[in-house]
Amino acid sequence: MLIPEKNNLVGIELLRFIAAFSVLIWHYQHFSYEGTQLASNFNISDQPFFSILKVFYFQGYNGVQMFWAISGYIFFYVYFTKIKNFEISAKEFTLRRFSRLYPLHFFTLILVLVLQILLFNQNAEFSIYSNNDFKYFFLNIFFISHWFQNNLSFNGPIWSVSIEIAVLIFYFVLCRYLNTFFIFLSAFFLLILFYNLNFLISECIFLFFCGGFLYLLKTNKFVFKFSKNFYIYFISFLGLFVMADIIFIETKSFIFSKLSLYLKCLFILSIFTIIDQIIIKLKLANICKIFGSWTYACYLIHIPIQLTIINISNLLNFEIPNEENFFFILYILFVFLLSHLVFNFFEKPAQNILRKKFS
Repeated sequence: MLIPEKNNLVGIELLRFIAAFSVLIWHYQHFSYEGTQLASNFNISDQPFFSILKVFYFQGYNGVQMFWAISGYIFFYVYFTKIKNFEISAKEFTLRRFSRLYPLHFFTLILVLVLQILLFNQNAEFSIYSNNDFKYFFLNIFFISHWFQNNLSFNGPIWSVSIEIAVLIFYFVLCRYLNTFFIFLSAFFLLILFYNLNFLISECIFLFFCGGFLYLLKTNKFVFKFSKNFYIYFISFLGLFVMADIIFIETKSFIFSKLSLYLKCLFILSIFTIIDQIIIKLKLANICKIFGSWTYACYLIHIPIQLTIINISNLLNFEIPNEENFFFILYILFVFLLSHLVFNFFEKPAQNILRKKFS
């Protein structure tokens, strides 16, 4: 049995924005690419505000794993009970996800296709991502770009969304037909199955269902009756493991480095699930919701923006001042501004039209 949440997940919205920001900063190095390869003279410390943003320049790509854990928490929050109680059909669930994700994906895919063709005509090579042929376009158009291969193509960041879509299929089926214990047991067997078939799907399964587990632990009535502060104790327990990992474990194999990352992701997620009241008291709830609404647009439009800037620099024959602080600020602000406009004037209208037409 679950205790209904009494907040709007404003802490989670803030964390979603931070995860998107981390990926955005990690991809800033694309301005230092020569074609599809990082320039040989690239020095990561030359990037703007390096001392402040160092962790994002080095580890920003881990925002993807954070996204998957966040998604697990949110999907268990929004859909878990509805799916189990047959309050939402497979058709309605699919329509909601399709209307939320596909319109902007399709638009940015076509936009990147046009921009890459322009670049290829100018330089006889693509920029940033090289796998832009018909096969990869086919995989992208059907939102399965990383189900069968691991090469980045077209609007590269969409790969993580394609992986999550595969996991959402498992999530719906498991929640519909199994009780809670067997949902997580089956998820465990699925991640083992996919470990060698497609490690990224396996990784997403683990983080997604761990995020879901955090939600169930936080809202379970039996746990709450056992101890009102059990969730706080659990977070503290995770924190001790994170500290031990940071202090005592220096060299890590691939598996242990991944487990270290997952532990940190889940600890950070758990912290942001309990700070809603602090955010509300500070009267920052609305701004956190606005920031959270930008995340999908920010994630998908920053590559087209980069390709547009690269195209313009080629046409006008000027060097992109990507090491200048002023350019960095303008670029980040432009991405955020466009994300806000895209969410309000493209994502939401497209979503509403599709839901009204097919619901």
